Amino acid sequence: MDTLLFDLDDTLISFDGVTEFSWTQAVDRFLERQGGTASKAEMVGRILETRDWYWSDPERHRLGRKNIQQARREVVRLALGSQGTYPGAELDRLADEYSAIHWQAVHVFDASQAVLESFRSQGVSLYLVTNGTSKEQRDKIERFDLGKFFDGIYIEEEMGFGKPDPRVFPHVLSSANLKPEQVAMIGDNYLWDLKAPKSAGIFGVWLNSKKKALTFEPGSEPDMVIETIGDLLRPEIREKLILRSTP
Repeated sequence: MDTLLFDLDDTLISFDGVTEFSWTQAVDRFLERQGGTASKAEMVGRILETRDWYWSDPERHRLGRKNIQQARREVVRLALGSQGTYPGAELDRLADEYSAIHWQAVHVFDASQAVLESFRSQGVSLYLVTNGTSKEQRDKIERFDLGKFFDGIYIEEEMGFGKPDPRVFPHVLSSANLKPEQVAMIGDNYLWDLKAPKSAGIFGVWLNSKKKALTFEPGSEPDMVIETIGDLLRPEIREKLILRSTP
């Protein structure tokens, strides 16, 4: 394998993995200010349920990630604003505090840098392909000093389209002058990081950290499944990735 493409969020760094912790902390602060007898567990549960609903719709997801802070405000207002108990400004403050707490809680997975360093040392070209805004994603890349590992970085806002748009992977292949049979994509989102690249002829490595059981459409089955990014340090997996010459 000449080239590996990596997703960023929940592949190299923990993003969704710190969500519940961050909402719990933000609600704690909110209730300290508001007082009363509201149940923290119930409030967090309503926010998480609304969050899951909000981001489950592909079009709402596409639009929401263009301004994730505003999307979080919408989630909180939908979850907690229907009864009129709290002023809208306070609900927005809760969402903004979550954003700040979440940013601090986001962290690079322990094995991520070792994985990237090891492939680079073997002469494998690495590229990053991630959804999101340029500022938010490049801030993460800089914060965790990941840019030095990549020959190219492709961000949704900068491309003008994001995964799973069928233009993404042909664009990456064309602009980086890559042949699909020499490329593998590694990511946690089945639709974005597996099905989409496979439609472009790219070998698909699914990081199934949540151990989901899915029914795959014919032709969109994972070529490889791993459960942690650190699995890419295992010799048998590295050999299959690096030496593979055909899909």
